[in-house]
Amino acid sequence: MDSLADNIEFENIDITDEKYVLSPPYEHRRTLLMVTIADTEMQGVDIERVLEMGTNVIRFNTIYSPKQDKIKLIENFEKAASFLAQKYGLHAWPYATSVDLTASMVQTGLLEGNQGKILRIKDQVPQIWIEEKSEVILTNRMALFDKCNRSQIFVDNPYLTSDVKIGMEINISDAEIIMVCTAKGEHSIKCTVTKGGYLQNMAHVCMRGAIRTRPFVSKMDLHIIKFALEYQMDMIIINYPRNIETVSKIKTLLGSKQKRPLIITGISTQEGFGNIDDFIRETDGVLLSREYLTYEVEPALYDRIGWMQNIIAGKCRKAGKPFYVSGGIFEETLKTGIANTREISEVTNAILGGTTGFSLYDTSNMNNLFETIKNFNELCPSVEPLCTDKTEFYQFLSRTKMPLNAAEACALSCVEIANQTKARLIIVPTVSGGTVALITWFRPNSTILAVSTTTRTVRRLKTLRGVIPLLYKGEPRRTWFDIVQDRVNFALQYAVVKRWILFNHYYITLEKGSERSSFCDAVRVWKVTASKESQIQCELRKIYNSKTNKKEFKMCNFK
Repeated sequence: MDSLADNIEFENIDITDEKYVLSPPYEHRRTLLMVTIADTEMQGVDIERVLEMGTNVIRFNTIYSPKQDKIKLIENFEKAASFLAQKYGLHAWPYATSVDLTASMVQTGLLEGNQGKILRIKDQVPQIWIEEKSEVILTNRMALFDKCNRSQIFVDNPYLTSDVKIGMEINISDAEIIMVCTAKGEHSIKCTVTKGGYLQNMAHVCMRGAIRTRPFVSKMDLHIIKFALEYQMDMIIINYPRNIETVSKIKTLLGSKQKRPLIITGISTQEGFGNIDDFIRETDGVLLSREYLTYEVEPALYDRIGWMQNIIAGKCRKAGKPFYVSGGIFEETLKTGIANTREISEVTNAILGGTTGFSLYDTSNMNNLFETIKNFNELCPSVEPLCTDKTEFYQFLSRTKMPLNAAEACALSCVEIANQTKARLIIVPTVSGGTVALITWFRPNSTILAVSTTTRTVRRLKTLRGVIPLLYKGEPRRTWFDIVQDRVNFALQYAVVKRWILFNHYYITLEKGSERSSFCDAVRVWKVTASKESQIQCELRKIYNSKTNKKEFKMCNFK
């Protein structure tokens, strides 16, 4: 049987040297993948395949679907996860879920003649052609919500006339349609179309350089938050947050920090980018929504989206917060099933720049989605070894704000030892996942196996880079030490069976040194002593026996 253990190196990397460029890829993808699901009637076999191919986060985009359809879709994912857990001998198949809040997002209404209904993804999508150089009225009158046509389009922004300035560029559906404001009325604005295109139901509207004045949280957001809490969503993505008050309001609605989902800020406007430091400090992560930001920034910043992406990536890395990117990620592959050089280069540069993960658009073509995930799984492991530069690691440490607290210092020691020993794995028993998050802050080369007894923690750990969470349900033991030991053994056995770690390979454990410790403060280096036979023996640790005043060895055997 071939080894599936990663080839770990810790040295200075020159990406112009073919020695590193052509080096063997990792066997396990570190970079996180979000898949957007909008079809509430997605087949069970497709759901199973999406999860089985390694999707970390399922991003539900079902805002306008009936609640019954949303619940059914969530249940279908739970059934698929249960099937995969049984198939692979796990207690639970880990995956995280997320929902989006609209906040200040602006959309069009329904096309005239659509009878007030939003057609499903698999149905034929209604659309009308908006002619170039034609005159179009954008209005916020609710009576015209389902009467969008070639001459007038409803926009769900009560402050439309105050947000838009004469001469401002307006983009609909990712610049499918571009128009310029020429006049303003009490409830509408007059625009001239500079680029014609097809208008569909509920299309996104971007206004270049606009400063939004609508409320921080909409009524629809209140329903989404209630739904997220009721069905235990793991992540909430806030689209179009204006400033930190938006986040504070949502935190208040979510309640207790221990029970609320992870809060991810979507940077969608120039105003949001200006408040990036506040968002990083107050939220659990940042998502760069390039599909919106590209058409929201002032013309002078239109060609500097890449620069803005690097700025946010660096700030998130310094703060130890995950950074995700959406918009244009394998977009052509999702449409045609064929990847092009531009998309591959874009994802490669983002990974090298420190991106934690990527979010894919929703698509109705499942074959194209599977091909995209396959390409993603092949690309990321080949690029990630180039991110393990020794000099860059120590430069990052030199820029880290000192002094570190005790928990951060232990996590740093764990990563440093793992890098120096070229350990294949870092095994961490965890309750809340906080220790694992600290380890990922320092970007170890090793794969992190996190063991927890809580399903919620296991799901949330799927939002971190390079973490494989395992749910543990072992028999109760008499002593605290034996309880922790069983969890470490469980993770090691799983890794050996999967051949992620082999005979004579090093692995690191980070755990509490005693039951009274308030954080994981014991870093240990171990070497696998595993035979290729059916019995697996692992040298665990030296235990000091106070009665005999001797050091003894304890072994565990797995059949």
